[in-house]
Amino acid sequence: MAFYDAKMPTLYTEHLLIRRFSEEDLCAFHGTLTGDPDWWDRGTIEDARESLTFRIRQTRYNNPPLGYRAVVLQESQILIGTVGYDCYFLGREERCLFDESAYAQDSAHRTLEFGVGYFIAAEHRSRGFGAEAVRALIDFAFESIGVQRLWAETWHENRSSIELMKRVGMRVGRNPDPEAWPGVFGVIERPPDS
Repeated sequence: MAFYDAKMPTLYTEHLLIRRFSEEDLCAFHGTLTGDPDWWDRGTIEDARESLTFRIRQTRYNNPPLGYRAVVLQESQILIGTVGYDCYFLGREERCLFDESAYAQDSAHRTLEFGVGYFIAAEHRSRGFGAEAVRALIDFAFESIGVQRLWAETWHENRSSIELMKRVGMRVGRNPDPEAWPGVFGVIERPPDS
């Protein structure tokens, strides 16, 4: 029996590389975050340092491949965002947003599910970079880690994130409660032939 090797390599796509953060990324990371006050409302360099340190530790210690990584343009080496793996603790109600028949017989207990999260700086959006980065993580999760499905979540109002979920092949389910978090889930299942 082969066990999963938890070391996640740098991933290369057509335009991007997805790598571990380093302390040298602080100024670029801070600039990326503060360019979107709707997403990042803290703003100080110390807040960014704390967040970056957390991301570095996530990918360094005993839980790889979990954690967030830097999304960097290959050509210019500019850091444009962050993407990574999370775990979600989901109940039957969340799973049934997608396919009542598939999940209706599930246990009422919550399950730990593998997920993907993403953020691309405002000035680099609407160019396909978010979908390219998420697609790379989906492919790695299915081909190298061997997960059965990946989830994503966002707010009801985040139309760009919802569209990204659809572009990468996720089915999207909306929480019927407009005030609920998360408001929208996306899920993609491992292809049956892989």
